[in-house]
Amino acid sequence: MNIVGINGSLRSGSWNRMLLRHALKTLEGKGVEAQEFDLNPLPLYNADIRAKGMPVSAVALRSAVEAADGVILTTPEYNGTFSAAIKNAVEWFTQPSNFIEGKAFAIMASSPGRLGAAKTHMPLSYAIESEGGLVLHRPKILLPLVNEVFSEDGQLLDESTGQLIEQTMDALVALASR
Repeated sequence: MNIVGINGSLRSGSWNRMLLRHALKTLEGKGVEAQEFDLNPLPLYNADIRAKGMPVSAVALRSAVEAADGVILTTPEYNGTFSAAIKNAVEWFTQPSNFIEGKAFAIMASSPGRLGAAKTHMPLSYAIESEGGLVLHRPKILLPLVNEVFSEDGQLLDESTGQLIEQTMDALVALASR
């Protein structure tokens, strides 16, 4: 089993990266091969760029997602939806050909605000499902007040969040194994 994690926050101290890394460690503890893909070098999707030859970072992203049994997407909420970095990644791994049909996806989002990025799950689910991906809708991680859940150095401070992450990773593995 191979799971790739993609974080939609490009900020070096990203809470969502902390969430993703905890999820990946949880998977590794279960014997699952899990790795993070860094979106920082990925250019904005542009069919003109693609026509001149796929950028190395886009080829690497497509290869990582295509080889994975499942994908974890973490994202902050920006302007009431998911991040542009995640949207860009979805565009690169579905254009010019789509290979995500039937692939399992878990969406996780966090925010230091009280709503916990609650508006991210449905629009990102739609973007993935419209291309045939299978989105895990339960359990769902939309984590409010994330600055109270993780320390600044990425240590998980809340046991119930750890349990939810573990349940979500178990469900992702089950969905990816079907």
